[in-house]
Amino acid sequence: GNRDRHMAPHGVYPAAGEDLWVAIAVRDDDQWHALCDVIGKPELTSDPRFSTLEARLANQDALDDTLSEWTGERNKGEVEALLQARGVPAHALASSAEALLDPQLIHRGHFVQLEHDIHGTTTVEGSRFRLSRTPAKIEHSAPTFGQHNFHVLETILGYDTDRIADLAAAGVLE
Repeated sequence: GNRDRHMAPHGVYPAAGEDLWVAIAVRDDDQWHALCDVIGKPELTSDPRFSTLEARLANQDALDDTLSEWTGERNKGEVEALLQARGVPAHALASSAEALLDPQLIHRGHFVQLEHDIHGTTTVEGSRFRLSRTPAKIEHSAPTFGQHNFHVLETILGYDTDRIADLAAAGVLE
């Protein structure tokens, strides 16, 4: 799951809309108090189930339900902005389409264009790591179905050419 043994609440919560989410991580009591103010429930700070980190950790299901009610009624960007403005770590989860438009990922050259035998030019994720001495390079797109059959059968499994031909004739490699 998304829980953490040193933070509560800590997880991914539903936002308004279908399959939209926001991640929230409360590290300390100051952030907890700020979150309670933002969601309009300052009384939660004195609720025995949530007043200390230990209590919040012991009552995470109820805590997650309470927080999900609030996040579920709001746009994920709104939740992110409201909480971040008060110093609470929060970030709206991005769909693949949103990630492709992310200015920071574009700036870092995170996405690369590759040619695929069936799909033509495709956009794929590059390496998340930037290493000066050993830079990662994405050179090949995903293989097509069966593209590496001969290599696997001969080199890895040790099949001879006649056995591979028999498999092909039997339709096993289609």
